Amino acid sequence: MLNASTALKTEGRIVNSKKVVIHGPFVEARNVVRGYVNVEADTLDTAAELAKGCPVLLHGGVVEVRPFWEGVPGNLPLFGNVNEGGKAMNYIVALSRILLGLIFVVFGLNGFLHFIPTAQFPGVAEQFIGAIFASHFYIVVFLKQIVGSLPLLANRYVPFGLLVLGPVLVNILSFHISSQPISRWHF
Repeated sequence: MLNASTALKTEGRIVNSKKVVIHGPFVEARNVVRGYVNVEADTLDTAAELAKGCPVLLHGGVVEVRPFWEGVPGNLPLFGNVNEGGKAMNYIVALSRILLGLIFVVFGLNGFLHFIPTAQFPGVAEQFIGAIFASHFYIVVFLKQIVGSLPLLANRYVPFGLLVLGPVLVNILSFHISSQPISRWHF
C-alpha cells in the first residue's frame, strides 16, 4: 500500500517521445511532473515497456519509470519492512505508542487530580517546583502532557502528539539531571 511518504528508488528508466528506453536514474530537474501512475510489473524493464504506451509520449513528453522503496513509512530500508510479515514489529510499535500515551495521560491527570503522591524535592528543585505552582505554569505543563498523549492513544495525528511531548520529555530529563548533584547520580 502506498502513502504520501513512499519514496522512489534512484535506479530507473526513461522513455522519451521516440519511445527509446534510456537507463538512468531520473529525468532532468527542468522537466515538470504532470502526474503519476502506479503500475505493477515484475521487472523495471517490463514497466518501461508498458510506459511506451503512455499518451504523453505523443506530445513530446517523457516518462520516468522508477520502483518504490518497500518498507516502513518514511521508507528507510535499513529499518526493515514493518508492513510485510512484521506482525511482531507492528505490535511493538502499537504497544510502545499506547504505553507512552498512557504514561503521559496518567501523569498529566495527576497534575490536576493529585491521586499519586509526589516526593518532596530538596533545595533548588523545591524552589523551582514552588515557582511553577505559584505562577500556575503547571496548568500548561500538565495540559500539554494530556493533549500530547491523546493522539498517541487514538492512533490519529501521532506525529503531532510526539511533537507536543518532545519538549516535555526534554524538560523532565533536564529537571532531574540538574536538580541532583553529580555525586548522587547512579549509573
